[in-house]
Amino acid sequence: LGFERVLPDLGQNIRCGNSLIGWDYFGGQIFPDEEEIQRVNPFDWQRAFPHIFAEGGFDAVIGNPP
Repeated sequence: LGFERVLPDLGQNIRCGNSLIGWDYFGGQIFPDEEEIQRVNPFDWQRAFPHIFAEGGFDAVIGNPP
């Protein structure tokens, strides 16, 4: 029997980060502290989805709050 993938690979579909805080949180620091970056975990929407923003952005965003 051959192996057949049942579910799609979600590696590029699921993103993790603080979607309410971007890199501007660091207030222009040239080299933010690595520990603080990990703690805050900012999410850069435009960097994560450049192809979406090239077409005008999202129509809707659905999230799963903790």
